[in-house]
Amino acid sequence: MTREPSFPLQDLSVDAQRARADEVVLRLVGLLARQVVRDELSGAVSNPDTESHHDQTDEA
Repeated sequence: MTREPSFPLQDLSVDAQRARADEVVLRLVGLLARQVVRDELSGAVSNPDTESHHDQTDEA
């Protein structure tokens, strides 16, 4: 994966900063989604419905 050249965000307008942030978030979400699919295909992800949740307590 190639890295884009970095540049200081303070040199950009507010709209350009927001657009850049949106671009970064979308890229991260895409990478995360790819990793989740890869993990599921490899069987690394367990079913959350069958896991026990010890950290949840009833305080009723």
